Amino acid sequence: MRIYFLVFAAGLPAFSDARTVIQVSSDLTQNSSNVFNDNLSRLLPFDDDDAAPAGSLPTPQRRWYTEEPIPEPANDDVWTRHVRKGTRLLAEMSYSDATLAKKYSKPDNTMQSPYGDQSLKEWGYTMDDRVSWKYRNFKGLGIAKFLKRMGISDRCREEGGTWDPASITHGDPYGEKWIEEQTYKGPDGKLRRMTGARFHMAVTPEGGIMTQYLESPWVSLQIMHKANAKATELPFMRYSSDIMWAMWEHFVPERYITQIKYFITITIVNPTTLALMRRALDSVGKELTTDGVKFSMDTDEGKALLASPNGAGFAHFLNERKLQVGLKTIDFALVMQCEDEEQSPCLVFEVTKVQTPTPPPEDD
Repeated sequence: MRIYFLVFAAGLPAFSDARTVIQVSSDLTQNSSNVFNDNLSRLLPFDDDDAAPAGSLPTPQRRWYTEEPIPEPANDDVWTRHVRKGTRLLAEMSYSDATLAKKYSKPDNTMQSPYGDQSLKEWGYTMDDRVSWKYRNFKGLGIAKFLKRMGISDRCREEGGTWDPASITHGDPYGEKWIEEQTYKGPDGKLRRMTGARFHMAVTPEGGIMTQYLESPWVSLQIMHKANAKATELPFMRYSSDIMWAMWEHFVPERYITQIKYFITITIVNPTTLALMRRALDSVGKELTTDGVKFSMDTDEGKALLASPNGAGFAHFLNERKLQVGLKTIDFALVMQCEDEEQSPCLVFEVTKVQTPTPPPEDD
C-alpha cells in the first residue's frame, strides 16, 4: 500500500495522528453540547453606528496578510453583479422549497440536493478525521478568541471541545496508486479520473460550519491533469454546499440537525472575495481588524459579501436543505481579521429562521 500526501499551494502539513480512515458512513459516538446561543448578533460588540462618513475614509495602515499588500477594492461592475446576486439569493432563502423548485422548474418539485454523506463514496470521495494539528488548532488558526467570546466551543472534540474537523478528498490518499492515477465508476456507470479535490472543514452541534481550506474538483483537476482536463470528468457531487451537508449530516446528531446558526470561512485567499471585503469596509470607513465590522443583509455590502465566492455556498446550502433544516436565511455578515500569524481575513455569516415563507413576485 502506498501512503502519501498531496501538496497544495497552501502548504498542507502531513497528518499527525494514526486513527483509521473513515470510509464515509461510519457511525461516530457523539458527545454534544446542549448549550446554544440563540442569537449571535446580540453578543457581538460591533455597532454599525460607528461607521465614518462616506467622504472620510482612513488611509489603510494594516496589511491583510503579513506578507501581502491590502487588496484593491472591487470595481463597479464586480460590485454590482454581486449585489444583484446577493439580492436574489436572499429572496430565494425566504421562499418555501416548493416555491423555489417551481421557479427553477425542478421536475421533482423540490430544491433538495440528492447528495449527502452516503453519496461521498459513490462519487469517489474519502472522508478522513485524521486531520493535522494545523486544522485542529483553532488558536493557531486565529479563530479561538472569537468563538470563546461568542460563548461557543473554541476547541475540537479531541481537545475537550465540540468541533469535529475532517478532510474530504476526491480520491484515496491511502490507495496503492497515486491519486492522479486513480479512477472510479460513478452511480451513472461512467469511469472517471479522480480530481484530487480537497475540502477541510469542521462542524459543531452548537450550530456551526467552518470552512478552512477548499480546492474544488475543477481547480484540482486542472492542476493534476493540466494537459487534458475536461469538465465532463467532474463528479456530479462537486459543490461545496453538498460537501458541507455531508459533513453536517455525518457528524451532527439528528436532534441537532436543524440547529444551523452560523457559517465561518477562514484564511480567505480568493481575490474576488478579498476585493469585495475591501470595498465593503471602504464604504463605511473601516479597516480590517480583529474587532470586525458587521454588515446587515439590508445593505449592498451585506448582499455582495453573501454572493462572494466564499459566501454563496452557504446560501446554496440553506436553499438546498430547506426540507432538512427548515427555512433559514442569513441575517448579517461579519468581516474580521483572524488572530493567526498571517493576520488573515475571515467572514462569519449568522443564520436566522424565516418565520413566514415569502411568495415570489409575479415576474420572478
